[in-house]
Amino acid sequence: MKLAAALAASPVLLAFVPLSSAADTVMARVIRVHDGDSITARVGEQKVRLRLAWIDADELAQPYGRQARVALCSMVCGRDITIEIVDTDRKWGRPVVLVWVQGEKSESQVLVNAEMVRIGAAWVYRSYYYDPALDDIERDAREHGRGQWSGLEAPWIYRSEAHEH
Repeated sequence: MKLAAALAASPVLLAFVPLSSAADTVMARVIRVHDGDSITARVGEQKVRLRLAWIDADELAQPYGRQARVALCSMVCGRDITIEIVDTDRKWGRPVVLVWVQGEKSESQVLVNAEMVRIGAAWVYRSYYYDPALDDIERDAREHGRGQWSGLEAPWIYRSEAHEH
């Protein structure tokens, strides 16, 4: 599913998506948030580590890393989610997924990946996905100074330097 189609349901680009519009989805329950872009969920009886698609959050050692983890946890920790697998992580072999969670104030599902960008807790991961709608969400977060938008170093730059283990 393209992000623009997912965002069409929201007049203010808050990434609300009706569950029925998501294809090939699986229900899961989040049991752990590792950082701002990876979680472990229980799918049936199996624990699966998942990487959120289209976004990249600061590493835990970076200035906004812990806040990104807290932001993601506040949305999904212990909650039922709907996931759609869109790729496989080339480095770790994890499923790369879109994650929806029930909205707090509506019957719609919130696309967590886009919401992390909207609140300034994650960057658009342009190396792996490009969609103008997600760029618009990130631009709005920057313009309004939400979350990490204070001139911090992007996580992929951080990892490419000597910080990688």
